Amino acid sequence: MNPGFDLVGLWNHPRLLLRLLAVIDSPWEALETGFTHRETGERVSLTMSPPNLGLVEAMLAGTDPVLPTIDEAIAKEMVDHRSVVGVSIRPGPDVLQTALTLLRGTDAIVNGGALALRCRTSGLSHGADGYQLLVAEAERAEGREELARALIRAMVLLVPTSERPCTIGLHALGAPDIVLKAATDPDRALARLEAAALAAVLDPPTEVEADARGLPEPLRNTVGVVTR
Repeated sequence: MNPGFDLVGLWNHPRLLLRLLAVIDSPWEALETGFTHRETGERVSLTMSPPNLGLVEAMLAGTDPVLPTIDEAIAKEMVDHRSVVGVSIRPGPDVLQTALTLLRGTDAIVNGGALALRCRTSGLSHGADGYQLLVAEAERAEGREELARALIRAMVLLVPTSERPCTIGLHALGAPDIVLKAATDPDRALARLEAAALAAVLDPPTEVEADARGLPEPLRNTVGVVTR
């Protein structure tokens, strides 16, 4: 599956979403070739599907363990969502720029009224406002290291509290996931995972193992895992 996000909102028809985007004068528009930025030509794919309470449950279970951005009020609204919008993108030659385009296209849907969203390849979920802070961080990034750090925060789930702390979703950035050999203090595990994830994105290791963690598609890392 291509990298992407699923967003829940109160739209009851695609035309309502498109009208909202027109009202706010979004630079993104729906064309036959895809959802396209009229100035840069960046393009993502959009779908709209019926409400999905299972997706809402997955979103609530996948909030950032360090800085969750879905509070009780947002959670209550999510239960009453009217549709799900999917945003996806085909992998490109520059994985970081491709991911940034995905974030930008998804941000346009957030501006169109999304309540919350979930990254398909990691299960990481964000409230709308929290996500837009992460997009702003990515847009401000100077150089590939800062951009990679921001993209990891937006798209990769860090799990510092399990028996084997790990990352989930680094394959969306062209890198294997990181698995620690044993449990450790959550703060220390988080710092190690963050540093190792950044290093893996900037310089993907060549010696990797198959991902045997039993994760379902599309969470299973197709690049592999590295144990540290």
